[in-house]
Amino acid sequence: MNRKEAFSIDKRSKTGSEWETFNFEQLASKIPFDEKPYKVNVLSYLKSLYIIIVHNSGKITGTILFVKVLLIDLVFNKPKWDRSKFDISSKAQEVFYKKKFNENIPVIAFYYALSKKTGKDKADRIIAETMVPVVLEMMKSKYHPVANIESVEVWLKQARNYLGSEIEIDKGFEGEIYLAKDKSELRFHVTRCAPMQILREYGLIYTATVLCMCDHITYHTIFPNMIFKRTHTLAMGDEFCDHEFRVRKNNEPIMDEDNYSDCARDPEIRQFVKEWEDR
Repeated sequence: MNRKEAFSIDKRSKTGSEWETFNFEQLASKIPFDEKPYKVNVLSYLKSLYIIIVHNSGKITGTILFVKVLLIDLVFNKPKWDRSKFDISSKAQEVFYKKKFNENIPVIAFYYALSKKTGKDKADRIIAETMVPVVLEMMKSKYHPVANIESVEVWLKQARNYLGSEIEIDKGFEGEIYLAKDKSELRFHVTRCAPMQILREYGLIYTATVLCMCDHITYHTIFPNMIFKRTHTLAMGDEFCDHEFRVRKNNEPIMDEDNYSDCARDPEIRQFVKEWEDR
């Protein structure tokens, strides 16, 4: 599914405004975060995971598998950190990657255990099913509904609070940000996203993809006056993500299929997004 297309951007925004360009490190200093960043509710996730594993494997088999992973695999047989999977350029960056890997150890361990029972593809889908509700709830805790956005900086400031210190120098996010000087439009050209890289490199390809698509579900429902579009995403194996945000004008259809051209490449993923938006 990887597409070797080059990132491109118009010389000016759709309103004719010039771009102000900066990277993630500069964004971190330009807009300090004033809330605690997102936090995963581990107990809530484990409860969701148990319910879905039992649903897919049966109560006895599912309970045995769940307890085995928690009490044996996560103590004596934890997934191992493998630096060689990633293009890491500094000690600080490695520290960040290892932190994100450690956060995902339970997810990877359950994926490995389920793979032995159901096969990798089915196990990947089971893990995705458990993680999507948690991630959407996590995003809703930081992205707050705004009915009439007049500036894309509204989203940018909320995104800064969502990411917190994770976008500071030598961490796991790289890319360029283009902000129209009239604040009508914003482009993110992302070339590194550690959380998605980690999931993909440890086998969770489908999970990485659907978690990335939580962007569509969240932004289109929380910010009805903002257009969000993406054609490429690292989570689907592309070379970059090309997020586009702009203030909605002249009753533009927010659900225009053109805005979903990343997930539209896979009918299953596109249907997944539609179903969650309806919810």
